[in-house]
Amino acid sequence: MKSSAKSNLVLGFVFFLIIVLDQASKFLVSLKFQFICNYNGPFGVVGNFSAISIFILILIGFLILREEDKYLRLAYAGILAAGISNLVDRLVLGCVRDFINLGFWPAFNFADSIITVCVLAIVYKLGKGLIR
Repeated sequence: MKSSAKSNLVLGFVFFLIIVLDQASKFLVSLKFQFICNYNGPFGVVGNFSAISIFILILIGFLILREEDKYLRLAYAGILAAGISNLVDRLVLGCVRDFINLGFWPAFNFADSIITVCVLAIVYKLGKGLIR
């Protein structure tokens, strides 16, 4: 795969920005508001997901290196950055700080939103190629 320096710079910037925004939002919320400490996995699934998360994040890292499509690389990088930010919470605090609570859905945070949007973008992009 041949990626340009500009493409890698944008990817790195987005990667860094997602981690900073997620950690900053969690920090700011914890100063003034109550957050939910999620000790489980995505959507409150029971279990410690640190080892599984690390394995998945390594796989996503390989996808970024192998992917030629710049939009898919960006989506994978978004998932990787958000996943790393949540993993930092899990390893440092023992839980992931969730603060967006809609009442009808499990509580989530900025990183979870990024992961969801990026997964939807990947499904759309890959599905678009299948329909042709």
